[in-house]
Amino acid sequence: MLWRGIKLDKKDTFGKSDPFLEFHRLVDGGSYQLIHKTEIIENTLNPTWKELKIPVNALAAGDNNRELLIRCYDFDTMNDNDLIGVFMTTPAELIGCATESTSRAFSCINPKKTAKKKYVDSGKIELLHCKITRDYSFLDYIFGGMQLNFSVAVDFTASNGNPTEPGSLHYINL
Repeated sequence: MLWRGIKLDKKDTFGKSDPFLEFHRLVDGGSYQLIHKTEIIENTLNPTWKELKIPVNALAAGDNNRELLIRCYDFDTMNDNDLIGVFMTTPAELIGCATESTSRAFSCINPKKTAKKKYVDSGKIELLHCKITRDYSFLDYIFGGMQLNFSVAVDFTASNGNPTEPGSLHYINL
């Protein structure tokens, strides 16, 4: 996945924000579990983060309609990170972007600002690109018909020397 921020809120006094994203999935019991954190892009309101590679199973845990909470923060070295905003999605929606080859912009909402009358959002977070690839396991190759030949060789030559003597090629110092 490739994500970017558009016109994010400025959180720093003497500069712009230093945004990063956190991806959380809903777990049994109603809490959220952190599954990925992007790198921090310094001093910008329009970041483009490096491409992410997150296994679908980490996002969905077998349920593509499971809620994903994505939080956008401004990194602070001295204090707690400042929340820019959050949005919700599902793995199914992200997969839909991959199959349709379209981008999708999400409104980044700061819950503390929603009471203000003129508040619309704290910027947009856009999914520019999403691609699903399958990583094949060893068993996938075997079940697919791949044939293997296995050979074992044992070296019985005495020319390597006695393994208990330091001059031997197979000496083990215990």
